[in-house]
Amino acid sequence: MIRFYDKEVFCMEFDSLSRSGLRTFFLKGNEKEIICILEQGRYAGYITWPSLLGNDDLEESIQKDYVILDEAVWENSRKYFSAHETFFGEKVCLPVLNKEGQLICFAYQDEEADRELRMLGELEKCEGALTFRDLNPEYEGVTIHGFNEAAYYMAEYLMGLEIPVRVEGDLWKEFEIGEDYEVLSYKNYEIWAEGVWQKSRDLWNECARSVSAEFECVDKIYEANIKAGKITDTEGDADWLLEKLKEEKEIVIIGTGPESQDAYDWLLGNDIDICAFLTKERVGEEKRLFGKLVLNKIEILRRFAHAVFIECDSRHSAWGFGGVDSYDCEGFKRNNRYFLLNDYIEERENSLRNILREKSILFVGNIDLCNRVWKWRKQCDAEAGRMGYWDILCEGGDEAGAAKGGMPIEKREDAGRYDIVVLVTPLYFGVEQLSEQTLEKHNEYIKKLQEYEICDYTEYFSYAAKLAGLEIREEITMKKELYPSGIVIGAIPYYSGNILTRTSLTGHPQIMLIQEYNYLNNNLYFICMYLAGKKSSELMEDFWRLYKIEAEDGAVERDFPNREKFIKKMEELLKLGDSFTSQELFVMFHIAYEAMYGRKILNLKDMIIYWEPHTWRRFELRRWSYWLHYSGLKGFILSTVRNRYARAGSAIRIRIGKAPIWQTLWDIEAGERTEPRSEWEERIIRFEDLKKKPREVLADFCKWVHIDFDEALMETTCHGSEASYKGISGFDLKPVYNLYEEYFTAFDRMRICLLNSAFHKKHGYPFVNPLNFSRRELQEMFLKEFYWEKIPETVAGKDEIGVWLIQKRFREKLWEMRFHEIMDRGEDERF
Repeated sequence: MIRFYDKEVFCMEFDSLSRSGLRTFFLKGNEKEIICILEQGRYAGYITWPSLLGNDDLEESIQKDYVILDEAVWENSRKYFSAHETFFGEKVCLPVLNKEGQLICFAYQDEEADRELRMLGELEKCEGALTFRDLNPEYEGVTIHGFNEAAYYMAEYLMGLEIPVRVEGDLWKEFEIGEDYEVLSYKNYEIWAEGVWQKSRDLWNECARSVSAEFECVDKIYEANIKAGKITDTEGDADWLLEKLKEEKEIVIIGTGPESQDAYDWLLGNDIDICAFLTKERVGEEKRLFGKLVLNKIEILRRFAHAVFIECDSRHSAWGFGGVDSYDCEGFKRNNRYFLLNDYIEERENSLRNILREKSILFVGNIDLCNRVWKWRKQCDAEAGRMGYWDILCEGGDEAGAAKGGMPIEKREDAGRYDIVVLVTPLYFGVEQLSEQTLEKHNEYIKKLQEYEICDYTEYFSYAAKLAGLEIREEITMKKELYPSGIVIGAIPYYSGNILTRTSLTGHPQIMLIQEYNYLNNNLYFICMYLAGKKSSELMEDFWRLYKIEAEDGAVERDFPNREKFIKKMEELLKLGDSFTSQELFVMFHIAYEAMYGRKILNLKDMIIYWEPHTWRRFELRRWSYWLHYSGLKGFILSTVRNRYARAGSAIRIRIGKAPIWQTLWDIEAGERTEPRSEWEERIIRFEDLKKKPREVLADFCKWVHIDFDEALMETTCHGSEASYKGISGFDLKPVYNLYEEYFTAFDRMRICLLNSAFHKKHGYPFVNPLNFSRRELQEMFLKEFYWEKIPETVAGKDEIGVWLIQKRFREKLWEMRFHEIMDRGEDERF
């Protein structure tokens, strides 16, 4: 949405320009100023400090684009901003001239208010829609104060309803809109299109507030139509979508990640092809994925005049989620040229079956993980094409391949014979050293591919959540000696009782678990993947080699204090077969770990295993159930919830001085994104209930997983000793009632309740309804700093761009809460 900005400028004639003179001017405290360039007194362009630094040639520093303030100003401005997302790191603004060629102001974008523009457009086209008159019958006229794009189209909408409209503001003079009318003041509805706050000469400060909030009447009209069923997320069902897409020749999938690749696979399975993938990165023409171009948005719009976009992660297009609003303002109307795929289909098959069918595949990366994908492809595709492994980093691939007895080994000269290159490397989420180490190795493979001018490859199977879903026939059954009663995956959010839950379960005679958050526990999935299928005689040697290479220095000595007992038990278990599946190894490592601490597992069929891979992103943990599931096993997923402001306070206390607090808080929130449900039973317990009534909660847990209650559950221990975390042990109630007043005021806590209103309402925490406040009031609330922002260590690196992004994120979150409350939905929706 286009807004206008008044700013004093300095003027210079083009003939008098000099680079040294401009540098001197800007460096005298004028870095944020604008210099207008005149030629014989007429406007010719402008220069800013970033544009001067960004060009060696002085004339190229002059920004010469502009728009005329007339009926075409909205379309012309949008075309400019679509092609200029950023400009030398500054907020993009566009000079606006009157019809005589005089500079009168600058235009800039208010992306949040794109929502109201889209809503107005849809309301005008919706047959039988509820209107402004229907929701506001007491008003006989409307006055719009101030001028911007939303104000212009709001006036047109009202006039189409034959509602008298009066407009106020100098910029309206260029348009023949509005009339004078007489009406009692209380029967006159007023819209302050540019808000009522004090204006600032700083554009970033102006951008901290959106005028979207000033058009809340539009939101309410549109929402009433959603509730009445007149406006819906979709135009039809999945079959309708497929028929529509079959008519399109320039389909673009947004993103290149695994969900976007799954979407392409689904389309191919329905005989629909695409022309490109859209990425936010700036890439060259050579970047491709499955033979399709990978381009940024500017390039997409330049190349494809009839592009249709598919967004693969969000739902509820009518509410504007998934980028619907911004694309609408660029002409890509939802359910016409812009689709949220998840609105039409609940689930789609994973694993790229349609893309890879009958294709020849060249594997690059970790030999063990590549072998897993290779084996799966052979089993699931009878018509599988040629497949081979290329040891691109010269790590001994020939020997490794021979040892596995699997994939053919290829040389560089044969790489071009394959249809698809598949890169499979592990991406850990563990200790910082390991995460960086594996990412560095992953990037090393990519760099080598690029050196060989291979720019078309997929990283799909490097995502552990996708790799875990591959069904290998040998893994369907388990050796009877390695068959526990059940497995519980602890999908517990950070700062929500991870350690409390673990130390409570420790010591129960029917529960096995690795008691420390060490390399073995956190990365057991990849460890088992590496070792699966290896000869029993070689397995332990490979295990220790892996541990020494990838774990932290000293990890072997720390994680295995009685290494001999661990080895002895593993050697006993390895006599059960010549090789083992990854699922069997998962059980074996738990048995051997318990033996290391002197515990004998006499009847595995009465035992359950509790596993919480602590350093993985929480929304991915359900995926491990696809890996561990086999016939007859009872599978469970346990999670906890916690009062959000107490959880935020705990996060700040732990991370202060170690990481940017804003980023930490957003990462925590993002980490709870809900993945599609698994087939395993799921249960959520409240952290506060576990603290206040542990016996009742843990007895219920035991009943759920079919084991007996034991008094050991009432002792929070680690290897027999009392466990504590940051000075808190057992069922101490301090974390329940700690308000973290060193970080939050009462006002701060209320705002956190607002941001998490759906979650708090669902789980019985202090609840503040966002609908009790106008959007303008909410916007002003969140412009005020939090108390913890006054602590120097928490705001390091914060700048005006950061402030703008934070305010934008607040408003997005509040809009989500508005959606939950109006539609009365739980917080497990994805956007």
